[in-house]
Amino acid sequence: GGQVSITSGSSTQTSSGHVRISTAGAGVEGVNGSVGGASGDIILSTGAATNGHSGGLHLGSGDALGGQGGQIKVIVGSGDDGPGGDLTMAAGATSATEGETGGHVSLKTGYSAATASGDLTLLTADAGAAGVSGSLILSTGDVTDASTSGNMLIGTGDTAATGKGGNIVVTVGSGAATGGSLTLSSGKAGGGNSGAILIGTNTATGGSGGQIEITVGSGSAGVGGHIDITAGKTGGTTGGQITITTGVSTQTDSGHFIVTTPDGGAGGMSGDIILSTGDSTSGNAGGLILGTGDGVGGRGGKIDLIAGSGDDGAGADLTMAAGATSATEGETGG
Repeated sequence: GGQVSITSGSSTQTSSGHVRISTAGAGVEGVNGSVGGASGDIILSTGAATNGHSGGLHLGSGDALGGQGGQIKVIVGSGDDGPGGDLTMAAGATSATEGETGGHVSLKTGYSAATASGDLTLLTADAGAAGVSGSLILSTGDVTDASTSGNMLIGTGDTAATGKGGNIVVTVGSGAATGGSLTLSSGKAGGGNSGAILIGTNTATGGSGGQIEITVGSGSAGVGGHIDITAGKTGGTTGGQITITTGVSTQTDSGHFIVTTPDGGAGGMSGDIILSTGDSTSGNAGGLILGTGDGVGGRGGKIDLIAGSGDDGAGADLTMAAGATSATEGETGG
């Protein structure tokens, strides 16, 4: 069919002419007795196709020599009644049965040949006087068959030479009463294992591997915040283990394993260290094993049990006692 072309006038000296498409302002009388009317819509759409691809819709600004490329702005107008107008972008669906995917959505900032590429900012507006700010939802869709739902990948770019890779910072907002929580949880499973959570740093060439630090923030009242590490419960055989192993060295010593409580404050004691196995309701309770490794070309490691000294009252006791038994079949104590 025939084309329709609308082109503004050119100028050999200054700017070319604008192309403006707009609907008129609405009148004061509404339709069917309503108060006020709506301004007319602007519809830019290609036609449907009965055997082939439908036409594309291209919105773009021209290139510039000696200046900046033209901006593209899509802005919904403000109102004073009802919710704000929506801005919706959706890629095309397909009913093809040959494994074709739905349409992609790509947002990409501008490239710079000299400095930094452009930022990509996704944010919701500040809340009004009596509301909350809007949620920001990044999620992949559900699947209805036995396949895997889509992955979510969040990462920063690599850098060459002596540069530094970009950071990822996840920060929860502060509040006058309570700060927001940060929850990391893997997916629930209905017929198998739930998903794992893997936290680790990567390898380094010519330097140390990155540290992992877990620190509870300080407070000015009440008890300090806890750190709780609990392995998984099971209705089957054995509950989950907790394994903490220091780093190995191929040249010298392996890393130390230090468990300590800090010094007490001006009017209190330092915290206890409790190593204990749980009670058993049917069978032997778990053992507690303290040992050092064997030495090859040297001696085995020492074990020192030393009670601290004090300057008031009796010295601290050191007590070692084997287990008693209430068995009535002639069994001896430990």
